[in-house]
Amino acid sequence: MNEEIYIDFDGVIVDTQNKIDYYFSLFDNKITPEWNEFLANINWKMDVLSEAKEINNSFEILKELYKFKRNVYILSRVFSLNEYRDKLEYLRDNGIYTNFIPTPGRKEKAQVIIPNKDKILIDDSKSNVQNWINNNGRGIYFVNSTIDLVDNDIDFKECVDNLSFLLKKKIRV
Repeated sequence: MNEEIYIDFDGVIVDTQNKIDYYFSLFDNKITPEWNEFLANINWKMDVLSEAKEINNSFEILKELYKFKRNVYILSRVFSLNEYRDKLEYLRDNGIYTNFIPTPGRKEKAQVIIPNKDKILIDDSKSNVQNWINNNGRGIYFVNSTIDLVDNDIDFKECVDNLSFLLKKKIRV
């Protein structure tokens, strides 16, 4: 089996959501052109990542997967080249050398990587996971530091070897 695993950055590897939620509240929790412009111009390194926390030893897990030459990629939405650069530098500063694939702005991840039965997405957005599955991929919904197998065809242990052990998470089917 030559499976590829695509892992979301925000909310799966690193908890950036609290800071983003705070900024979003300043825009009355409405997606507006100003909000999108704000996202495109935010200093991710100073304003978000400096306070972000790693989720559940994700750096250690990514390092182990990289060491064992697993087909693992980070697939993350970015609103600017600066955001991409800051996230990539953050990962490198923490010893993560897994390939990082940006998804521009409001594009779907399934538009950047064409899903199929050998491509698995781990994401904290149920709509991203559902879209991935609807496009013939396999998806794992990551929520509240646990994993929910949205796609019941996934044998989680088989598809990512010992990832469930490394994640030390409760798995709900």
